Amino acid sequence: MSTPPDQRDQPRQRLLLAAEVLIAERGPAVPLRDIAVAAGQRNNSAVNYHFGSRDGLIQFVVDQRTGAMEQRRSRLLTESIGTDPDLPQLVRILAEPMLITPYEQGSTHYARFAEQVRAHPVIVEWLRGKGEWTATRKLTDLIAARLTHLSA
Repeated sequence: MSTPPDQRDQPRQRLLLAAEVLIAERGPAVPLRDIAVAAGQRNNSAVNYHFGSRDGLIQFVVDQRTGAMEQRRSRLLTESIGTDPDLPQLVRILAEPMLITPYEQGSTHYARFAEQVRAHPVIVEWLRGKGEWTATRKLTDLIAARLTHLSA
């Protein structure tokens, strides 16, 4: 009998949430052992087992949260098509997912976590390769088109 996927993913999700809190509070250099203990893991190598490394864990957290935010932006943008959204509506579509989505997923510290890791080398490199953020790119293009009266 195999373990159901939701139970199999519980250690990863607990590690994700513990990493968000501890990195938000103490920075990306927080000992991986502390993250494992906070997640209720007895194995000090749990982060390496599930994510390969500290960088893999940080990238996983950001990828999980931004992927969900991008899906929400895409849905909100699709719902607004045909209504010619004004600038405040476009900004809401861009910003709302950042303020709601992580917390719907159980996060309590994602904004602070993101601030702590924004300049981390793995995140800088990861962001360079994120060509699939089509909703965010579309929104920023639409916002820019409504701001042509401002200088660069």
